[in-house]
Amino acid sequence: MYPPAQYAAAERLEAYLGDPFDPESSLSFKRLLQLDEAELYPEDACRLLNHWHLHLYYIPIEEGGQLSSYEEVLSLIRAIARRDITCAIAHAKTYLGAAALWLAGTEKQKQR
Repeated sequence: MYPPAQYAAAERLEAYLGDPFDPESSLSFKRLLQLDEAELYPEDACRLLNHWHLHLYYIPIEEGGQLSSYEEVLSLIRAIARRDITCAIAHAKTYLGAAALWLAGTEKQKQR
């Protein structure tokens, strides 16, 4: 049985990120805990998310992005937060900054 469409992107992201119990992964529980304990920013993990083009899910499809529903983007952020809240916040702040624009911005602002 397939998940509802709004969760398909989160499933693809999870597959891309791999097993969170694999200590060699940039987004493994072990690696992210080590960074957290050392008070270091998870640069490699965020770079991996950027490589997957997560940021395109903050832009509506009609504006050239991948965002098809708010439930979809929330499922993506939840998948990241499950592994590391710092990575989730780093990406969610970008989305939250853009959301007002997509909801109430002028066409000129959206194009910019």
